[in-house]
Formats: sequence, C-alpha cells, structure tokens
Amino acid sequence: MSTLYTAVVYPQAGPNGFSYAASVPNGVTSYYGVVPSTCTIMAYNSPTWNPYSTNAADRTQYWEDSAGTLTLEQVLQRCYGNSGYATQVSNNLKTQAGTNISSGITVDVNGSSYVFTMSQNDQINAQAAFSSALAASQNAKAWAASTAETAYTSVVEVNNNYYIAYTSGSTGSTEPTFTTEFSTPVTDGSVTWYLFGIVLGTTTGNVYFTVQEILSIYPQLVAAVNAQRGSYTKAKSLATAASSASLESVSTTYATGSYVIDSNNNLYQATVGGTSGSTLPTYNTTVGGTTTDGSITWTCLGNLITYLNNITL
Repeated sequence: MSTLYTAVVYPQAGPNGFSYAASVPNGVTSYYGVVPSTCTIMAYNSPTWNPYSTNAADRTQYWEDSAGTLTLEQVLQRCYGNSGYATQVSNNLKTQAGTNISSGITVDVNGSSYVFTMSQNDQINAQAAFSSALAASQNAKAWAASTAETAYTSVVEVNNNYYIAYTSGSTGSTEPTFTTEFSTPVTDGSVTWYLFGIVLGTTTGNVYFTVQEILSIYPQLVAAVNAQRGSYTKAKSLATAASSASLESVSTTYATGSYVIDSNNNLYQATVGGTSGSTLPTYNTTVGGTTTDGSITWTCLGNLITYLNNITL
C-alpha cells in the first residue's frame, strides 16, 4: 500500500486571493502536517485514491509527491498551471486597482487637500460636473446693465467667478456687489444671481466647488484613475508574458526581454538577446544571477509563481 502525499488548496479569500484547507477531508487516515501560512500537506493511505482527480465542488486538486513535501509554489503551479495562476494574479491586481480608485483620490484644491471617492457613479458624477463647469466657462458673458437674463441659463463672469441667474428679469443700472459665498444671493435689478457651485462627493461629505475649481479638480482625477488603470495594464501584461514562458530550445533565437523556464519552473529573462547554444546550459538559479547561453545572457527571476506573486501596481 503506497502513501500519497497530497496538497490541498482552495482558491478563495486569503493571502494573494487564496486560502488553505483547515480540516481533514474524508478518507484521510493521517496527515503529514498543516501549515496555514504555506499549504496543507496530507498523507492518504488509500490505494484506490486517484491523486490527480479534481473535485469540482471545492475546486481542489490532489497529486502524489514522493518526497512528501510541497512548497506553496509547487501547489499553486500544479493546481492552476502557470497561465492559470497568472490569471488569478491579474484578477487580484484588477481588484486592487479598482479598490485604489474607489477608496479615494487625493487632489489639491487651492492649497487644500480633498479626498474624492471614485466609485463608478462618482466617476460619472465627476464627468458631469466637469461638463457643466466647462459649459459655464465657455458660455459666460460679462455683466451688463439693464439686460434681460433667463433663470438657470444666463451665466456671467465677474472677477473670475461665475454666477448663474436664479430668477429671470432685467439687471440693474449699476453692477451689484457679487459675493463669493455659495448660499448668499446677489440682487441685481429683478434678477437674482448665485455663485455657480457644483457638488462633488469627498470622504468627508459633499462639498460645493466653483467652476474654476472643478476645471482644476477633474484633470487631476482623470490622471489618477488613468495611472491606476495603466499600472494594472502593465502588470497584467507582465504576468501574461512571464507565465507564457516555455522550456528553452537549443540553437534558437531569443529577443532581448524573452522569457524561458527551466524544469523546476524557475523563470529567466534574456537581458541580452541572441541564439541559444547547441546544448541547454546549467542555469544560475540565484535570483539576479546570470547564465551565458550561446550569445544569450539569461537573468534568473526566481520561481515563476513567486515572481507572479511579487508583481504589484
């Protein structure tokens, strides 16, 4: 009767998106050891157990390991394969980017810092606010005496501030004093003006901002959101490229930046491109160490799964 050493991994919540079996499954008569920070390794003493079967219900995969010890990297690579695990990593990075955006973006507004929440609805609201502010700045006119104005349509610019008519009517014969308070009306003949204010959500509540402030805020929000999206796209491309690496071929041309793996799933990148030798080299497995292979210089990036885990935004 053979002993099958089995690792169990559940792809649910936990470090890097994974958690580990905390209990002994049915059929286990003894277990080799439970190490939650790495993986759960169990010994099955059932000769009828298929170590390569997959349980679709809990998405757990089992296999035999003669040494009886499996690293977390071996567990993840065998459970998902390199490309499958890269997809898990990419999904985690996407979630992280979304969290970074929605949790708040700090923007400077006239020397004061505000943290703007940027959920999908917040982004839509910010875009609408910018459109309104831009339209106000483009359509505003200078104040003029004895001029007919239309409520909610007429906008005047006074001292680099924008005011919207709250009531229709005709302006007075002399320019009134325009306040810089959002809640204070400006009486002007039969017209009532208010400082044009646009509300945006911040982590401390809704705040009114002027047209000029919105025109300053929105580009900063766009830049921050695009930076997160750009970081995610770059990280995903890196994970995808690295995980697609295959075993090196002899007498083959590899461009600078190409990836290969060895039989132990260690990852190497060509820091100097060229043509590989007629026989496979003995790789330097030290992270950062180099291997000369024909006219190629390979630099070791470490275990592929560990490398993927270390990709950040």
